[in-house]
Amino acid sequence: MLAEQIEVQYNVEAKYIASDLSIANAAEHIAEWCYTRMQSLSILVNNAGYGLWGDFEKLDLGLQQNMLQLNIGAVTDLTHQLLPLLKQQKQACILNVASTAAYQTVPTLALYAASKAFILS
Repeated sequence: MLAEQIEVQYNVEAKYIASDLSIANAAEHIAEWCYTRMQSLSILVNNAGYGLWGDFEKLDLGLQQNMLQLNIGAVTDLTHQLLPLLKQQKQACILNVASTAAYQTVPTLALYAASKAFILS
């Protein structure tokens, strides 16, 4: 398991939670977990996301909305929920991982590219 390898290699405690961030209230659940199980938090990495390829009008609207919820909503919610915990540290950081698609319009990845442009901004 990666957490165990990190603990051994770097002599730190590595905690993790598995969660589907596309589900409503997932960020609240994760924030509650962090506040109750962690003494401190100094790094938040927003790296979750996925893309849908195809013509906008042919793709299922529900799937597109789910993608936007994950790529934009979850990042926003999680950052907002965990910012007070991060600010308790002398030094903390948030790493928002976007995509090269954030730098350009991509006709068959329009919403994905837009969601990653949001993260980049």
